[in-house]
Amino acid sequence: MRTFICVARKLSGSLGFILPKEVVEAEGIEEDQEIVVTVRKKRTMRRLFGRFENWKRSSQSMKDEMRQVWS
Repeated sequence: MRTFICVARKLSGSLGFILPKEVVEAEGIEEDQEIVVTVRKKRTMRRLFGRFENWKRSSQSMKDEMRQVWS
């Protein structure tokens, strides 16, 4: 199993992607062969904001602590 990142592109009325040559060769994929594709959106840092509502320490107190360690 190989993991790679690709970009979905519009193909007529659908979306599609291209398998990289390296993946095709490594997995031995041939034309008209059925394959299983697992789809998962790439996560970004923006999605993390607001996830830690019950965070006990402020970001400022954590920065102050790191400054003390570095000095």
